[in-house]
Amino acid sequence: MGIKKELGKKIKKLRIERGYTQEILSEMVDISQRALSSIEVGENFVTAETLDKLL
Repeated sequence: MGIKKELGKKIKKLRIERGYTQEILSEMVDISQRALSSIEVGENFVTAETLDKLL
């Protein structure tokens, strides 16, 4: 499995563990819900700026 998919799976797992919906988390890190979805399934790579906000 590629790094994009691995990272996306980890982001999704942590989001769910913390009880956030995609809508809530995307608002928190200032990206669209569609962009977050694409990151979680490994279609797009998270930017350094967005990754920093997720941490």
